[in-house]
Amino acid sequence: MAAIPLNISAFRAMFPAFANDSTYPDAMLEMYYAQAGCYIANDNNPYLYLRGECLALALQLMTAHLLYLAGLVAKGTVPGLVISATIDSISTTLQAPPQKSQWQWWLNLSAYGQQLLAILQIKGVGGMYIGGRPERAAFRGVYGQFP
Repeated sequence: MAAIPLNISAFRAMFPAFANDSTYPDAMLEMYYAQAGCYIANDNNPYLYLRGECLALALQLMTAHLLYLAGLVAKGTVPGLVISATIDSISTTLQAPPQKSQWQWWLNLSAYGQQLLAILQIKGVGGMYIGGRPERAAFRGVYGQFP
């Protein structure tokens, strides 16, 4: 399947926080978009529910999420919930992730990740059922035979 390329002008219009060309050059956007493809398969597979415009939006949201987190790290901010900090001994304690999984916690660190998580929960399932017999919910074989 064909990969969806990044439309940089549409990305900058959709996410104004990354519209500055000098802070976020095109090459940087392309690099983070390629990284987003490591988290979300960019193959536009017709057998998955996440394809077409929804896949393009998911990849752009993941790119924005990665850019946002990289910006936090560049500023020296630790993403997460700090519950205690000590300046003299340089000690910081972070709260454990309150979500069900580390993946959900990581996506909830930015508004872009939260949108992406919502899309993935709605559209992120898919695939085809191949093989097996159709009597999964029957007490005997579909064709009148006992299993």
